[in-house]
Amino acid sequence: MKTLTEKNNFRIIILLTITATLLIFPSKCSSGVKLGIHIALYSLVPAILPFLIFSNYILQSGYSSLIGKLVHPLFKKLFKTSENGSYAAALGFLCGYPLGAKITADLVRTGKISAAEGEYLFTFVNNPSPAFVLCYVSSLTFPDTGAKIKALFLIYLPPLIIGICSRNHDFTGEISSDSRENYLPFSKIIDDSIFNAFTTLAKLTGYIIIFSILASLISDIPGIPDTAGCLIYGALEITSGIYCISTSALPPLIRYLLSVIFSVAGGAAVLFQINSVIQNSSLWLRLYIKYKLICVFLCIIIFLLMAAGIAGTAYL
Repeated sequence: MKTLTEKNNFRIIILLTITATLLIFPSKCSSGVKLGIHIALYSLVPAILPFLIFSNYILQSGYSSLIGKLVHPLFKKLFKTSENGSYAAALGFLCGYPLGAKITADLVRTGKISAAEGEYLFTFVNNPSPAFVLCYVSSLTFPDTGAKIKALFLIYLPPLIIGICSRNHDFTGEISSDSRENYLPFSKIIDDSIFNAFTTLAKLTGYIIIFSILASLISDIPGIPDTAGCLIYGALEITSGIYCISTSALPPLIRYLLSVIFSVAGGAAVLFQINSVIQNSSLWLRLYIKYKLICVFLCIIIFLLMAAGIAGTAYL
């Protein structure tokens, strides 16, 4: 165990290193900030801001149980989730990072699902949104319609497998003790929903900017090949990583695979975003990392099967 003095010394070294970097490489830091802002403004905000406001409103107004009832018949068969858990699972697959984690954590905090169900959902509901995959990723790396369908298959089949195989409890009978409608004034709920959405968005944007700066600095270190730079971008921040891959000279098949892997993994920026939205809940980041690695492994296995012709694909 590190002593308090050792921890303080480590933090001082980190702060001095950051300060020196900002002073020595101001142009690279500036370009990283511009890239991060561009990604946040043109990719993050359009993709998740409406869903953030919507999910906050649904949770604060007490309507999550109503939406859960609509999707519950399907999700109780697949995952044996409660009605509120079915709501979290549905929006986790549809809305993208880090909404699945945020909604699950919010439901746990408010007592609308149990901690056990929250941990179970946390293992598979954090995924890129279909809109992100079809509108952003596919436009850069696999515009062919057949390739888009196979990419969706590669990205969403692994979490479905994990969700089905890791279920060890039936949550369908759980009824929330706080599923009543909230009769706060409509304007109050909307104001709070917008405020909470922009607070979350500000955190996410900050992480994207930080990792965009870091990726910009690391990728320009002398001696690092362009391919390695793209991998660094993808490991740190998904959106810039996929853009970098799409403009690289790698073979189409490798660009396709890496784009899918980056989408499944999410990158370090997503990891920090998820960590920020699960604070003060029973969810723990190591659980997410463990199952996300399993998800990436399953994605690669399925890709290899498809490439070998076992699953059959004309594109691959």
